[in-house]
Amino acid sequence: MDCMDLSPCLQKRDLENLIQRYHFQKDDLPMLQSLYKAVLPLIHARAYSLWKPSALETGMEDYSAVLLTLGDGIDALQEVYLERQCISEAYMLDCIGLSLLTGAYEDYAGRMQLRTGMRAVRLHFIGERYPFSMLDKIADLVGKTDISYNAQYVMTPKNSVAFLLELEASDIPTAGVLEGAHRAAARSSLCHVRLAYICENCANMDCPYRQKEDYNYGYQRIFGSRKV
Repeated sequence: MDCMDLSPCLQKRDLENLIQRYHFQKDDLPMLQSLYKAVLPLIHARAYSLWKPSALETGMEDYSAVLLTLGDGIDALQEVYLERQCISEAYMLDCIGLSLLTGAYEDYAGRMQLRTGMRAVRLHFIGERYPFSMLDKIADLVGKTDISYNAQYVMTPKNSVAFLLELEASDIPTAGVLEGAHRAAARSSLCHVRLAYICENCANMDCPYRQKEDYNYGYQRIFGSRKV
């Protein structure tokens, strides 16, 4: 099992995109920026992965099986706002968390490109092409982590996910032969693993992490059956 610390982050333009995606107002930007600054030190993003485990039947030639989480810090901060009935702030934190989780996917894919010299092709989320039961096998193979899940395969911490990262042969240099700006450029060249391949092309319409152009979605994502 390989444990990889990740460093997802958001720029101002990312927070501005949240305004459009989740139907905030333009004057909500200062609050989004404030919440992002508050939560960023609490993010401990980590990926636990295995390279082509023989126990999994995937039909792919090259891939890694991954459990990824942002840690429980954002969950704890969100709960503070919910206890104080600060629903808008809690919703904003949820949207920030989803964007950071997306950043963590991309960070992991970029690091794997550098490590293997291969190109990331697609993220296959468990519950889409592969059944949720595969999570049991991945968790058993990975062993003890700070990620858990219940009988319905709902993962804890909330901003956690399981997926298979498919890779293919490429001429991307490995990390050992890259320096400085060339390394940064290679990590950013995820021509196949950008946002369009995470939610827009995902067949799992019931995924709790799905990004939608729907304001009510955020409240459903936070509260579930909670009455407010």
